[in-house]
Parts: sequence; structure tokens; C-alpha cells
Amino acid sequence: MRHPSSTTSNRRPKACAALLVLSAACLASCSNAGATTCSEYAAKTYSEKQNTSKALLQEHDLEPNDVGNTVGLSKALDSYCGLTGGFQPGSSSKNVSSTLDKAVDWSAKRW
Repeated sequence: MRHPSSTTSNRRPKACAALLVLSAACLASCSNAGATTCSEYAAKTYSEKQNTSKALLQEHDLEPNDVGNTVGLSKALDSYCGLTGGFQPGSSSKNVSSTLDKAVDWSAKRW
């Protein structure tokens, strides 16, 4: 007869491994805002677009809380991607499969 704790102890490593794989997948998908395509960006809510913009600024060592940076980047992304929809999720009419990293010259330190 098996000890009751033996089945639980066998499940723990598998559960931990599954959780680790899931966490890594989530972090990988969220870790590089610059890899987001214009189409993906256009489909985001206003709040999600703001978060993506802040992440882009951080990835390029620019101050994400600087109003000039956030407004400048938002305008550049909207123009590059040809966004429609305003504050609502919409669609991209330009550079649909291009990544956001290609939208601006990242060598500038502020807008």
C-alpha cells in the first residue's frame, strides 16, 4: 500500500515544472515590446498601448514618464502604423507586419 504523501510528492515536481514553463512563456511574450507588430499594436486597448509605449521607452533606455517621450512616441507609432480607431482598438493601415522597433530612430535621447 502506498503512503498518501507519495502521490502528492510525485505531483509537486511536475506541477512546479509546468508552472515554470508557463511563467517563462508569459514573460517571453511580454518581454520585448519592440517585437510587437503594427497590427498587434493597433488591436490593443488605449491602456495596453500606453504600457507598450512605456516598455519600448524603457527597452531603449529612455525615460518612460517624460511627457515629451510618451507623446512623441505615441504620435510616431500612430503615424508609422497608420492607426485608425483613436482610443479604441482598431487596425493598422501601414507597416502591418513591421515591428515597433522600426518605427523610430532610437538613437535620439528624447523627443
